[in-house]
Amino acid sequence: MRKARIVIVLLVFVALAPACSGGGTGGSTSSPAGSPTGGGPSPVTTSPGSTPSAGSVTGAWKGTWESTKYPPANGTFDVVFAQTGQALSGTVRVNESTCIPVGTLTGVLAGSAINFGAVEGAHTVTYTGSVQGDSMSGTYKAPQCADDAGTWTATRV
Repeated sequence: MRKARIVIVLLVFVALAPACSGGGTGGSTSSPAGSPTGGGPSPVTTSPGSTPSAGSVTGAWKGTWESTKYPPANGTFDVVFAQTGQALSGTVRVNESTCIPVGTLTGVLAGSAINFGAVEGAHTVTYTGSVQGDSMSGTYKAPQCADDAGTWTATRV
């Protein structure tokens, strides 16, 4: 059970893969040498449905990320969470990222503490933070993306 939670957290963090963009040498739109650029994947969308219940992160969120290891690397992301109890799942699209532009995420929301990870192939990003109403923020780590780390914030769409 403990290993499953760790895997879930790692998967969720990978989805928000902000750590892998730019290699630390460029701004929000730069890419490291040899990195693929271009149209990229389609934006993440959310299904129609009812308003999420209190304490739920279900639905679409938009956010920003900033590398503390490779400043001024930064960018934006779109995430869609589905929540069952404390368990989170969903998808993420990280703009300005060549490491994990789109990923599948899993995680846990326990009270105001949120932990999730995103995965695309062998790359993972983990996010840890807190939720307050329609906003959340925290830190991320992306070991397979040049060992990047930084901060992130998001608001409900």
